[in-house]
Amino acid sequence: MSNQKKKKAKSEPATTEDADSILLLYAGLEDAFIGTVEQYGRPPIACYSKRITISILEKEFRLSARHAQERYEFEYLQNNFEEMKTWVGKEATFKYFERTKANSYRFPLFKAIRDYE
Repeated sequence: MSNQKKKKAKSEPATTEDADSILLLYAGLEDAFIGTVEQYGRPPIACYSKRITISILEKEFRLSARHAQERYEFEYLQNNFEEMKTWVGKEATFKYFERTKANSYRFPLFKAIRDYE
């Protein structure tokens, strides 16, 4: 390696990866990947299309529609359910479109669990 390349390599900033900011993805579901979901104080979560995920399970694993749905619910949603059980009893921040005449929230949209206060 030439001296110029060595000097350039030394001048580049050192990069580190924060384990809490790494996005974990399911292998084989790249086509179903939509984007990320971010929450205050938590690492990002991969978001997948349910319809495309089930379609991939049907094609790649040669599953019936019913079996693909069951595998989706058991394997993929179960991981999220374990985390969601820790949310029970906590306050949530959400936004909504308006209040109804009965004083309930119309179109509530979850934003974050309020475990930071």
